[in-house]
Amino acid sequence: MYQTILSRILKLIGFEIARFVHGLHQSITWRLNGIRSQMQNAKQPEFYDRCAQVLDIRLFFAFDPMGTTSRRHFICSHNRFENPRYIFENEHVTLMSIDDEYAMFAEASSKGMHLWKMEYSGFMKLAQVKYCNKLILIPRNQFHRMADELGDPKVPIIFLFSVGRCGSTLMTQIMESTNHCVSISEPGPLNYILEKLVFQEEPRENLTVACRDIVRWICRPCPSCNPLVYFIKVNPWCHSLPVVYDAFPSSKYLFMYRNVTDVIRSFDKVAKEFPSLILASVITRHSSYLRGKFFTKFDMQECLKSDGLWNDQIGGAVFYVANCRFYLENGYNVLPISAIRYEDIMSDAVHAIRIIFDYCQLPASLIEAALDGLRTDAQRNTPISISRLKKHTSSELDDGTKRLVNTMLQHFSLPLIGEDCLLKGTITNKH
Repeated sequence: MYQTILSRILKLIGFEIARFVHGLHQSITWRLNGIRSQMQNAKQPEFYDRCAQVLDIRLFFAFDPMGTTSRRHFICSHNRFENPRYIFENEHVTLMSIDDEYAMFAEASSKGMHLWKMEYSGFMKLAQVKYCNKLILIPRNQFHRMADELGDPKVPIIFLFSVGRCGSTLMTQIMESTNHCVSISEPGPLNYILEKLVFQEEPRENLTVACRDIVRWICRPCPSCNPLVYFIKVNPWCHSLPVVYDAFPSSKYLFMYRNVTDVIRSFDKVAKEFPSLILASVITRHSSYLRGKFFTKFDMQECLKSDGLWNDQIGGAVFYVANCRFYLENGYNVLPISAIRYEDIMSDAVHAIRIIFDYCQLPASLIEAALDGLRTDAQRNTPISISRLKKHTSSELDDGTKRLVNTMLQHFSLPLIGEDCLLKGTITNKH
């Protein structure tokens, strides 16, 4: 495990050196051949018709492939400037990421490739990296102009929030299996909203506009699919829910969860495949300062009495508790959101899917097709597929971990380890 981290750190250093040298050479040549001037012009309203800079991808590297993809992960060369209508007219061009300066679209290598589909990956951001050979940069002001021209989706949007490691990707696959739903798993651009919220870098009203325009392009028109709904599985961190709701108050909202023990044991396995989580775990285990900041951030000061106890199961428990708490305090009690439970789907899929479809206003005739989504691993084309995770074992929770996790759960009035977890607002429970 530590050899993997060291190897990726060395690769990252090599990539950053290559990107720096390439960037230096590119900066000089672009100034000499006028490309830099054209890039500056592209930000002006009068140059809207030539504001899209098309880049050929030469190299990609990310320390953690499951993390947020951004411009700094690519080495590219200039191809041409294009009319933004090119993006409107090509379904195989999708929004990949956004930052303060640019929106970055990715162009799939072949027309007709819908990279949100599970056949490419359980996560859209991974499919974009694997199957795209061009990037298209749009200045932020021009991106918002494009979004205004595009407008809101013509069919309803359903947003799925979750605790993570609870079957949310499977739920996305269930929806896709109906063949009447564009299901998009963890689109990267929405992470921009979350990051701004975490670091409190942007006024709420600005984030609402950014979120609205991001979602408009995530749910870009798909005439070849003609969906009844768009289903967006948001990155498992519920803190962006209020901003998303501000942008789309008429949409449907779901929160998915699972028994706490199963979530944290699954997180324990997955953490061994995420380089960033491996590194964070090692540092946190040896730093009382970081543990203190971590627990304080989530209002879990009681856990500071744990005498330095830390492992990946505890990390998974923190995220579980934080998301459940946010759902109960800022979702269920404030916004029109309903919860669905993984165990209910597994014990009686027909009943649970019928309830979910009724809530989402989808016809019951789609249930039979939806059941096909239960037959294959939804994350089969990802670094955290079932087959890949089988090589890792998750140990039983020791007494110290149980005590600490129960302290978290009890502090926020959540069911303890071993108790049945049925959150308020759950619609899939038969009883």
